Amino acid sequence: MWEQMKVSILNIMMTTLNGSFVIVLIMTNGGPDNSTQVMGSYLYQMAFTQYHFGYGAAIGVLILIVSLITTVILQKLMHQETVEIS
Repeated sequence: MWEQMKVSILNIMMTTLNGSFVIVLIMTNGGPDNSTQVMGSYLYQMAFTQYHFGYGAAIGVLILIVSLITTVILQKLMHQETVEIS
């Protein structure tokens, strides 16, 4: 069963990490007192509503680095061999 779930778990993890921007923007736009703010919506707010393009670019690079590190860790965990004791 674990073999069948690997791809789904990886997709869910990456979507949760990167895909919540649209949901936050549409539903709450950051919420009251930025309580639902995520990195993607914070990037959008800084770069395109407050016109701090350099700060927004730095946040984008940070999101890229965190995504790459998370992907590498998940790939290592997914390809790890397990030994069953019978």
